[in-house]
Amino acid sequence: MPAPVCLIVNPAAGGGKAGRLAPAVESELRRLGLTVRREDTTHLEHARELGLEAAQAGETVVALSGDGMLGVLADALRAVPGATLGVLPGGRGNDFARVLGIPEDAIAACATIAAGVARLFVGAARRQIGGQTGDVCGASAALAEIAVLLALLIGGRDA
Repeated sequence: MPAPVCLIVNPAAGGGKAGRLAPAVESELRRLGLTVRREDTTHLEHARELGLEAAQAGETVVALSGDGMLGVLADALRAVPGATLGVLPGGRGNDFARVLGIPEDAIAACATIAAGVARLFVGAARRQIGGQTGDVCGASAALAEIAVLLALLIGGRDA
């Protein structure tokens, strides 16, 4: 049985797109058989706190956001052994999701979360991120580098 999901939503991401998509994303994840708890963020430090709390409780952290919040969550989850971060595109650019080959449509991307593929296992990212802690831009850039490596290693898109 898959771990329960904590869906962390940045309702302001993508000019409000993530917030508008969140109810449908939550419904789709449930339809696909996942147990879902949804949390909306108020700021990036709040996202960090929610992510740590969820990972420490054994939940899979799933971000419906842009690359900025994703970087913050990945940085936070490095401290939790075995933490898993799922990616649903909800921002403007969604560079990280695109590099991993995750569908641009957040509803369609829910199948990726349910199937357990194209996830970033944060423990593996720890070695790649190095000294980028606390720097959202740095963490996002490091995530992009990791995504390129993962895409090449798992036979994803050409980077």
